Amino acid sequence: MLRTLISNIFQARPLIKAIPIQQFSTTPIVAAKTVAKNVPKGAWSYMDLPRKTRDNFPRPSETKRVKTHGYKKRMSTLHGRKIIMRRILHGCYELSH
Repeated sequence: MLRTLISNIFQARPLIKAIPIQQFSTTPIVAAKTVAKNVPKGAWSYMDLPRKTRDNFPRPSETKRVKTHGYKKRMSTLHGRKIIMRRILHGCYELSH
């Protein structure tokens, strides 16, 4: 159901048409305006915004992270094994820390 919903959304979105090179001007301002006209509007225009990187200062304690979320800790409890199995079924490359 989710797969068909996503495919319907992608099929319904407006397609970006290729712009012939002849439309571009030698000045970059006019060329930028020509390209900006063909960018889709609405929710699709926000998809590729640059994200702010996280500031990891001070650095997190890696030993505490491994003890809390590590493979041995996950396998030692029932719910931890369920998490590992869920990640296997999702096809995740990294199962735990």
